[in-house]
Amino acid sequence: MHPAVLWILALVAAALPALPAAAQQPPAAAGAVRALLAVGKLPSLTEAPQHFLLRRIELPDGGRMTATAPSAVVYIAEGQVAIAAPRERPTVHRAGEELFVPAGTRIGFKNQGDGPAIILHFALGAADDLAKPFTADPITVTVLGRSPEVPGLRPGPYEFGVTLVTVPPRGRPPPLHHRSGAAFYYVAAGAGQITMEDGRSEPRPAGAVQFEPVDFMHSWANAGDGPLLLLQANISPEGVPEIIFPK
Repeated sequence: MHPAVLWILALVAAALPALPAAAQQPPAAAGAVRALLAVGKLPSLTEAPQHFLLRRIELPDGGRMTATAPSAVVYIAEGQVAIAAPRERPTVHRAGEELFVPAGTRIGFKNQGDGPAIILHFALGAADDLAKPFTADPITVTVLGRSPEVPGLRPGPYEFGVTLVTVPPRGRPPPLHHRSGAAFYYVAAGAGQITMEDGRSEPRPAGAVQFEPVDFMHSWANAGDGPLLLLQANISPEGVPEIIFPK
């Protein structure tokens, strides 16, 4: 089994006992388990059009990089990485650990392991900010997906976080629903299927991405024989549930 799948499965096993009962079995999840990995607060999102961007970053042995990005959640998929802001002591983050980085924060990364380190970088920001390159020596950056402009953003603060959603095989999918803000999904493992309001269903295999704007009515299901693992970057107005079920 690929190491990227193993670290997610290990994270699921570690997270389940720590989750409260309500989080393990939310009424809408129909057997799915949601583990919040990281979350931060954004004071406003209406100054410029916003986009999600997901990058896969590979740091070789001894590799370094510096990034001053829009708001982002950094997830260590493989290896171990020392992460530090200017004038701060580095903190080593290992596979399965994550960090919310506020917009404009200059962060340094260094591979601390014996092999390559893999980082998943979920960013949210204006197009010009997302286009700024990393300073690196050397790294490999692959863009896994980018959303169009996020519609329907309201004045006021938002929460931006990444959640690991584990959907068991042959589970009943939840009812059709939509987001209070928006979401950007990455299928980390398994065979997903998404059903739209008009009844159409489409496959979402491992490696696929899915943008969910505020008015997108849909439902996810596991179409395979093993767990479906989804990494979900989400924004929602502060104090408002992420998921909305029509009455």
